[in-house]
Amino acid sequence: MKKKNPEIERLRKLSPKAQKEEEESEESKKVKSLTDLPGIGPATAAKLVEAGYASLEAIAVATPQEISVAVGIPLATAQKAIKAAREALDIKFKTALELKKERQTIGKITTGSKALDDLLGGGVETRTITEFFGEFGTGKCFTPEVEVPIFEGSHASKSISVSELYEMAATEVKEREKDGGASVELRGISVPTFIGGRIIPAWTPEIFRQKVRKVVRIKLSDGSEVGVTPNHPFLVLEGGRAVWKMSYMLRKGDRTLKLESSKSFELPRAEILSVESARVEIYDAFVYDVVVPGTHHFVSSEGLILHNTQLSHQLSVNVQLPLERGGWGEGLST
Repeated sequence: MKKKNPEIERLRKLSPKAQKEEEESEESKKVKSLTDLPGIGPATAAKLVEAGYASLEAIAVATPQEISVAVGIPLATAQKAIKAAREALDIKFKTALELKKERQTIGKITTGSKALDDLLGGGVETRTITEFFGEFGTGKCFTPEVEVPIFEGSHASKSISVSELYEMAATEVKEREKDGGASVELRGISVPTFIGGRIIPAWTPEIFRQKVRKVVRIKLSDGSEVGVTPNHPFLVLEGGRAVWKMSYMLRKGDRTLKLESSKSFELPRAEILSVESARVEIYDAFVYDVVVPGTHHFVSSEGLILHNTQLSHQLSVNVQLPLERGGWGEGLST
């Protein structure tokens, strides 16, 4: 007598709907990149990245209508892609009652400032991530000499300082006042961003500048320096995790990453550098910010991952994941 396969017998007992859901769940475990999503090929994946949906996390929190309109795919295809991304990331929804019960267990932690605690209703909540940030152009910028590579196709064709990039754009497009400074539209410009363990070109729609009174000069162990505003987030390694730290809080010995790669989609080499000094200086001149939708950071010509003014869910996911789970350290060699 032929022995029965227990797995086949188990599947037979499931309803057709349950079988389909289990098969889809198994498929979602294989999803590692955009092209692994159902109905998303290389061409569509490229359109998604260009539209700012450069990761599974970005897809998972989008609506089917947004994805459908952004890249011109059927609504049903967008729904399947979002469902697969959520299952791959184990993103689940909860009922209002479940959330209410969870909220009842949340406490408050003091910030050390009574005025700020009062503003937050008693302090920072436990079991949550509280993010403090400023709107676009509130001072999280770079000094004029910071250079950024400009991409043509899949290669970085040249490096240009942020001040030169601004002046170049201002000769073609009239600058406009914005948030206490000025902004100029960028046309056909892509800069390097780091995502999924690789450097890729990212479209940047505009560059911003404003005058500030102080900057922080950060000197690294390889002799390189970068100037940023005091409230500018700087990427550091702490306890096996990559996190953003305000530049005015940097201390000697803090560690950061320097990436080395001249080609997009290439696995970069990384060097761990230490902060030699971070000093606040009187400045009273222009600082600049390159806007990168989607990832909200770019890789400078020095190989440093520099944060721009905007923050998003995608960034929160990237910086909170440990290196060993494929966060910012995924694919890096030291």
